[in-house]
Amino acid sequence: KDYETDKYTDVKSNMWSYKYISYMSQKGILDGYNDNTFRPLNNMTRVEVAIALVRYMKLDYEGKTSKFSDVKGRWFEGYVAALEERGYVLGRPDETFGVEDNITRAEVCTMVNRILNRTSCETMQFENSFSDVGIGKWYRRDVLEATMFHTLHK
Repeated sequence: KDYETDKYTDVKSNMWSYKYISYMSQKGILDGYNDNTFRPLNNMTRVEVAIALVRYMKLDYEGKTSKFSDVKGRWFEGYVAALEERGYVLGRPDETFGVEDNITRAEVCTMVNRILNRTSCETMQFENSFSDVGIGKWYRRDVLEATMFHTLHK
C-alpha cells in the first residue's frame, strides 16, 4: 500500500510506472497538472527536470536569481538558479535555459554526472555500444560516463 495514489485520473494501478509516479508525487518531487492528470507519456521539459532535481536534493532555491533571460522573473527562477549556482546546468549558447524545450537523455546524463561529480579524464577509454554516440558529439563523454559500471566505495 506504500506509495499508491488515486490522485491522477490518468495513472492506473496496473501501469508499470504507477508506484514510481506515486512515490515521486507523495515526496513532492513531481507534480501533476491542475486537471488532476499526470500525463505519464508526455516528454519532460528542461525546467520540469530542474525543479524535480532541486526538490529531490532538497536544495535551497528561495530568492535565488538566474542569469538566463527565459527564466528571469518566472515562478521557477529560484529552482533553475539553485542548479546554476552549483554548476549543474550551463544553459544554451544564446544564454537561455530553454525552459520549454524537451530535455534529452544526453542532457539528463550531463546534469546527473555534474551533480554526482562524475567526470572522466581525457585519456580514459570507453567501450561504446551506442551507434548514435559517435566521436565528436558534445554528449559522448557524459553518456558513456553515465552508462559505465561504477563501484561504490564506502
